[in-house]
Amino acid sequence: MDYVIIGNGESRAPINVDDIKAFKIGCNGIYLHNKVNMLCAMDKFWRDKIEKEADVPLISRKFNNVFQRNLQIHYGGIWQECSCAYRGYVSGTTAMDYICDKAKKGDNIYLLGFDFDYTGETVNHIYKDTQYHPRSNKPAQNENIFLNEAKQIFKRYPRLNFIWVNDNGWDLTQTMSVEEFKEKLCSKN
Repeated sequence: MDYVIIGNGESRAPINVDDIKAFKIGCNGIYLHNKVNMLCAMDKFWRDKIEKEADVPLISRKFNNVFQRNLQIHYGGIWQECSCAYRGYVSGTTAMDYICDKAKKGDNIYLLGFDFDYTGETVNHIYKDTQYHPRSNKPAQNENIFLNEAKQIFKRYPRLNFIWVNDNGWDLTQTMSVEEFKEKLCSKN
């Protein structure tokens, strides 16, 4: 099975998320513009907003407490414990960890919209300069948090195939260009 973990980096801009033919789990505000199968939000603002507005399962820590180790799922107006122990700090790696816990040997985990190559530059975010992410002239967040957590996930789940979708190389896992991803996983409309 194919799973696509969708971040909000600008590298996903050429891809219409609604055309992706796979199980899609998106981060934070993606639901405002695209349909996904599941959402993940670790930030209190997004978690609370999604809880009120979206009609898809949401993975989060209900109380946004760094000491709360287990994830919960919000769907149908209620929070329930889930079986995957929380290991991550950010939405992208938390979504990865959750899906990897559910995936079967040989399944593909595509990482789309995670722009690891922008250290030291300004914010590289698909929603920058909008009401939800206004800080376009500020430095980008430290990518090492995501990278370190991603490396741990790759080690924990060697039975899965991780593919980073981006037009820049990365030596930690397989890579696929944006065009190759479109050809393989997007519908031809």
